Amino acid sequence: MKKRMEDIPAGDTARRPPESRMVRLPKRTTRLLTVIGTTGDDGVIILTAYGGPAAEREPNDPSLKSDEEKAIASSFWSGHALADE
Repeated sequence: MKKRMEDIPAGDTARRPPESRMVRLPKRTTRLLTVIGTTGDDGVIILTAYGGPAAEREPNDPSLKSDEEKAIASSFWSGHALADE
């Protein structure tokens, strides 16, 4: 029996507060796709995918443990944002 693939809205499964920096600017065209995932018993599990190069984790990401990691994330996101259009 084939397994059915479903897209579950991030709002239903998110484990951190929705504090992403969003801007009302058009998305940019790219030929690069970044895919973040892991492997499990059922194969590859894609956690997220987005156009463009890999970005730093967001400053509110709970996996950031050290002050240095948090500073790197804060520095990156102080000059970047996600386009919501």
